Amino acid sequence: MAYVVAATVPVVLLELTIDDRTVRLIPLLILLPAFPAMVGTVRQTAYAVGWALIVITAVLMYRPFPSSYDYGIVMVLACVLGVLCVVTCHWRIRRERELLRARSTAVVLQRQMLRTLPILTDRVIVDGCTSRWRRTGW
Repeated sequence: MAYVVAATVPVVLLELTIDDRTVRLIPLLILLPAFPAMVGTVRQTAYAVGWALIVITAVLMYRPFPSSYDYGIVMVLACVLGVLCVVTCHWRIRRERELLRARSTAVVLQRQMLRTLPILTDRVIVDGCTSRWRRTGW
């Protein structure tokens, strides 16, 4: 979560220092929850969504858009993309668990089907079967 907070600081500082009303950087924070959704947990993604909504709301209250229509669009997009990030994170974690379960099942099956070769033996074993020279006595 420290990375999420650290990523908001430069965007907010630039937003507050730029005097031009046509250049707004705060809508970039809509994409912020996508990064925890790629690597974090569902809870971390939900916290990132909440943090982004709080920061967007605070900055837009301090320095509002010219029309309330723009504010509504930004907030709706932030909410929709936030929900999509949480759902995507949930799907990613579920898929990772299924993959881990499939891999562990494959390892168990492989251990059961392939018997281990003996370490020491009085005969030469090649590919799990006795070699010819031992049988014929060469």
